[in-house]
Amino acid sequence: MNKTCKIAIVDDHKIVRDGLKLMVFGEKNIKIIFEADNAKTLFEKLKNNNIDLLVLDISMPDMTGIEITEKLTNENPEIKILILSANDDGNTILSVVEKGAKGFLSKNTSKDEFLKAINLICNNEEYFGDSISKTIYNIFIKKTKNKKNDDLLSNREIEIIKYFSEGMTYIEIGKKLFISPRTVETHKRNIMKKLNLATSVDLVKYAIKNNIITL
Repeated sequence: MNKTCKIAIVDDHKIVRDGLKLMVFGEKNIKIIFEADNAKTLFEKLKNNNIDLLVLDISMPDMTGIEITEKLTNENPEIKILILSANDDGNTILSVVEKGAKGFLSKNTSKDEFLKAINLICNNEEYFGDSISKTIYNIFIKKTKNKKNDDLLSNREIEIIKYFSEGMTYIEIGKKLFISPRTVETHKRNIMKKLNLATSVDLVKYAIKNNIITL
């Protein structure tokens, strides 16, 4: 990296902030501009300080890291965000990526990986590490697959899945939707074919998994 990367560290635990500062100590191309322990202090300091990269925790006392990421992406898109969190489950990672974060690291990361992430992100790249990148990819594929399935279904078909999964018969569903039991049966057969499901149990599982019904 040719230019100096100006960073800020935001975490509500001083011991974490001190540890991160030690990691970048002596790095000539990285300069810590300020630190903060909450969102309010962060936004106040941003009024008078320009930074390239924000190293941000997710669990904050006043705003979550996800909320801060979304706000900064909308209002200060020039600031790149690296999430550093103990919570590295797939949905959390995907949430911050969707809100605009350019990187995500677990708090058990090494110094070398931390510095690597800063350098790459400051050079307009992204960094999530191999394991986290695979997590994001797998969840994205799963969501895309579910979305494609949802796009295949009409509102009427989703209604039928819901009522069938709740234990209603063809006759009961037909009365509720003002259609014949045979039409209900035809809809169900088409639904099974579209979703590539083999049994009625598979259909109920699909309804639960896609929040058409709740237990």
